[in-house]
Amino acid sequence: MDSTHQDAEKAHVEAVDAAAHDGNGAVLAAGVRRIEAVWKTSTRAEFWFIYIGILAVAYVYSINLQFHYTLEAFITSFFKSHSSGIATMGIISGTLNAVTRVPVAKIADVFGRWQAMAFCVVCYALGYILMCVAKSFGAYAGASVLWTIGTSGVYMMQQIMIADTTSLRTRGFFSSLPDYAFVINAWVGPIVAEHFQGEGALDPNTGEIINDSWRWGYGMIVILIVIVSQPVILGLAWIERRAMKRITTKIPGNNYASKGFWVAVHHHMDLLGVLLLIAGLFVFLFPFAKANTWGWEDARIISMIVIGFAILVAFFVQQKFMSRNPIFPPRFLTQRTIAGCFISGFLLFVAFGVYAAYYTSYLVVTRGYSFKEATWVWNGSNIAGTICSIAVGALMVWTKRFKTFAFIGAAVLVIGYGLLINLKGPENSNFEVIATQVLAGVGTGILTTAVQVGAQAAVPHKDVAMLTAVFLTICGIGSTVGGAIAGGIWTNLMTSKINEYLPGVPAANVSQIVENIVFAGALPEPFLTGVKLAYVDVAKIINIVALCFLIPIFIALWFVEDLELTDELSLVANNEDVKEAAEHRNNSTTTL
Repeated sequence: MDSTHQDAEKAHVEAVDAAAHDGNGAVLAAGVRRIEAVWKTSTRAEFWFIYIGILAVAYVYSINLQFHYTLEAFITSFFKSHSSGIATMGIISGTLNAVTRVPVAKIADVFGRWQAMAFCVVCYALGYILMCVAKSFGAYAGASVLWTIGTSGVYMMQQIMIADTTSLRTRGFFSSLPDYAFVINAWVGPIVAEHFQGEGALDPNTGEIINDSWRWGYGMIVILIVIVSQPVILGLAWIERRAMKRITTKIPGNNYASKGFWVAVHHHMDLLGVLLLIAGLFVFLFPFAKANTWGWEDARIISMIVIGFAILVAFFVQQKFMSRNPIFPPRFLTQRTIAGCFISGFLLFVAFGVYAAYYTSYLVVTRGYSFKEATWVWNGSNIAGTICSIAVGALMVWTKRFKTFAFIGAAVLVIGYGLLINLKGPENSNFEVIATQVLAGVGTGILTTAVQVGAQAAVPHKDVAMLTAVFLTICGIGSTVGGAIAGGIWTNLMTSKINEYLPGVPAANVSQIVENIVFAGALPEPFLTGVKLAYVDVAKIINIVALCFLIPIFIALWFVEDLELTDELSLVANNEDVKEAAEHRNNSTTTL
């Protein structure tokens, strides 16, 4: 072995040995220590093998989301639950998307990266199998719990593994790279969905959808995600095993047979906090989806809102005073950069959740688009957001700054959402519809990338996984809140607007129009014109509400430090407190 290689190996070993303990002498979680060993000792070939696997998983994940959300309005209509069904699915998926990311990050820290990825893939596949065979909307929604845990976890693990292996300077670029698949699948996904949707034929007697060929598409996704995830899971396990042989300080494994280990896992994962947050969000937000069915005067609505609020208060008390390892660590919020990035992400996704919930339904009914065409238009936002997030990540490599990009993204968002208010259904040209989507996507891509990297820059590497999980959790909660607000507006106003524009239509037919957009879009004139006018009125109110949530983002960003993005994994050493680290950086940072 030549001296150059020996020196490099020695440097790797010393770095891993130093990383085995934090500055206070406390042993870091086994998963964190093992991935640090992998990062310090892996070869370039091993590095790129894992990244190629991550990109393959990202492609299937992307085509699944395109397929799933293209058909969501169709499938909820299949179960005769379009209006309330979309709101309910939004609350379920949004709540679980938000809450499960922190436990997944903690599983990755305690057990290891590939173990956490394997757990997520199992949930992903099993959930979709159960959704595939569901015979009722209740069964379908219930099975979506597992699928949402899986999809949320897979995305979370992609971001964690990228954060593990990139410097602050390049992280914005690499964290956006898996989104490349959305550019391709923006066109492919809706075509696949349309193929499995079939004709969507209506029963001539009942008006119900009788084609269920969408189930075969779900089965296809299960097979694909299991296959493409194996290089990441097995490859990372093999590379980790080799890394353990290369280091001098051996990292002890977890003692799974020990009762004390599982007690420690319980405390580390803060299972009580997870359950309180899930219960609180669901109980508080679910009445907004059911208000039109039950009526606001129903005691169930009021009691669920009150109980849900009480559970959320209990959650924050538990996080502050009882949890040993809170899923919302209070120390994150003591740093103005992290707090500003969190607030910006939350408000952005509240606005997104409000306008996105029923947008494709609006396009299908008011403009006569097929589900495929409506998704193509919607994907104008995804494509623009993906391209701009990658571009901004590359620009941050060059400028080493993020705050200016955050302000630019917020400004573009306000313009895009402002133009959405002017949409009037069939009166607008296709160019106007697509342009608003592109602007909204550009703003979202720029702002999300900037504030995520900004928040990550303010914590030590041992907290990056947790910080990323908390950030994505807050964004997920924002999207859930936004979807619940949209669901409340839509379900409460649509029926009255249909009655306003179609007076004298029997209540049973009004209900079918509201809950089955395939039936609504197939109505003859002049009934179809009345339905379109109702959709336009409700969509305008929804878009005004969405815009209102974007304005305070500028205030939140004003308090964010414009940290320099260096070539290090983090600006903060493992043994520094976040607040102290901010003071140390005062001489080298500037604000906008």
